[in-house]
Amino acid sequence: PSWITAQTYGITGALCTRCTSVFVSAPLDYKPRSVAAIIRQSAVSIFVASAAFAKRAMSSAESQAWFQSQRLPSRVRVGASCGEPLTPAVHGLAMAAISQHYINSYWGTEHGAMVLAHAFGNADQPLKSDSRMFPLPWTGA
Repeated sequence: PSWITAQTYGITGALCTRCTSVFVSAPLDYKPRSVAAIIRQSAVSIFVASAAFAKRAMSSAESQAWFQSQRLPSRVRVGASCGEPLTPAVHGLAMAAISQHYINSYWGTEHGAMVLAHAFGNADQPLKSDSRMFPLPWTGA
């Protein structure tokens, strides 16, 4: 993994929290339907992907319907996008089709972590399908 997301969440974060990581050798942005099989086969409960993945996965009515038929929210406890914020429409679809707790986030390479997002489970910041993000406690923003 060469990008900061894979390094921080996929390797360092997983080692620090004793979580198992699932890495895929082919870029899933081009085969978003492969994700459902990987989630089921590997019992994935935390899912992080690029904003480009969510956009491609939700790009057509057929793809949206297919993802919703996979019932991924019953398996994926929390999901997060990285890179650019999702539009409210794509964010809403990701919440319906992948995880009801699908979080928009911004990663700061210099921080090695997410710096803007919704804090998972925080009643003061209810998760809505929009592009709002809040500074996380370690950013000092």
